[in-house]
Amino acid sequence: MIDLKTLPEEGWRKRDRCDRLRLTDGSTAENITYELLLLPSKEDIYIDLKSQCTWLGACSRCLTPVDVSLSFNIQFMGSFDPDLLEGGDHTVGKQDLDVIYFESHEIEEQDFLREQIELQVPSCVLCDEKCQGLCPQCGKNWNKGSCHCQQELISEPSALALALKKLKLDLND
Repeated sequence: MIDLKTLPEEGWRKRDRCDRLRLTDGSTAENITYELLLLPSKEDIYIDLKSQCTWLGACSRCLTPVDVSLSFNIQFMGSFDPDLLEGGDHTVGKQDLDVIYFESHEIEEQDFLREQIELQVPSCVLCDEKCQGLCPQCGKNWNKGSCHCQQELISEPSALALALKKLKLDLND
């Protein structure tokens, strides 16, 4: 647990490694090395995190296990200002995207690291660019051969085609 209220003026720095972290989606990060700097700045905290790890997950199409090397360096400000959470007429600027809100004056180092790794994992990971996925009927991995299921061709118009058909467009103007 890091107490953000008692950070020394010169900041708090830690270099460490972690063998394995279980992520909230069930995947895993392994061989994690990181350097975390927390530097007090008036009422806020400047945060700099450099990390490298291997993400172990599954292909988005065929569920084959995959591992992805992640390397990232992020910097942002942490604030205790509750006004950051309120809506209103405020226009979001680039500077606002680099600020996070701290609900507490303490952060759990492992939880913070886990959250930042999860934000770096690609949303669609494939085992191969040419991955063919799984048969939706029998579940066979089409990368290992075809199955004997008959693929149903949808002969009815799609929802988009039906919606477009209902529109009365005058394209002559």
